[in-house]
Amino acid sequence: MPTFDEQGVPNPTVQGWSGIVAPAGTPRPVIDRLNQALQRAQSSPEAVKAHEAMAMIPVTSSPEQMAERINHDYKFWGAAIQKLGIKPE
Repeated sequence: MPTFDEQGVPNPTVQGWSGIVAPAGTPRPVIDRLNQALQRAQSSPEAVKAHEAMAMIPVTSSPEQMAERINHDYKFWGAAIQKLGIKPE
């Protein structure tokens, strides 16, 4: 199987991630409150231990940073899918 680079998709650095999103139009104070609660939860000793057991590193971010990550991956994978001619089955 050819690599991404061999197929013309340069620099395919891929990192797995997960996140939590809220519906469009959610008031900013609610977003901020959720983000603060999630950051506290991710920093708890129990969460850190659980992530370490799965060889994962918990990382928190701002809502803006999460939006940037989603947009970056959307553009990257959209371009890769088009370049490689991948079609849904």
